[in-house]
Amino acid sequence: MHSCSNLSCYQHNTALIYELCALSEMVGILVRMADEKTIC
Repeated sequence: MHSCSNLSCYQHNTALIYELCALSEMVGILVRMADEKTIC
């Protein structure tokens, strides 16, 4: 899906990357919900 699960991510700033990944996942969920509402 995205690079959040890559081990190389954890070699850098783990906390920042974790937050960015969580944020991107939330955005993805919101986008999917919006798409479903638009389709329905």
